[in-house]
Amino acid sequence: MEVSPFQGGSVSFATGGMMNVDIVCVKDEKQFGIEYNGISHYIKDVVAGGEDIESGQTQFKRRVMGMCGFTVVSIRWDDWNKAREAGTKNAFLTGLF
Repeated sequence: MEVSPFQGGSVSFATGGMMNVDIVCVKDEKQFGIEYNGISHYIKDVVAGGEDIESGQTQFKRRVMGMCGFTVVSIRWDDWNKAREAGTKNAFLTGLF
């Protein structure tokens, strides 16, 4: 369930629809916003040989979340697919922190 980052110091499931965080968790008194970035979060950089880079909208959301006190952790869609296919999802997620 997505949550709103604009709830001050507390996490609320009353999302305003303006911007939501995919997953919120707290570890060692630090608030993490975990974002699953599907293929639509990336654009091809034709100058850099066609590699995927985060879109401006995704970069902006990361900055706003940082200003709201989140440490942003992004999961690329292709990295998640590789972990799922290899049966290493738990290790992949543990390695994020």
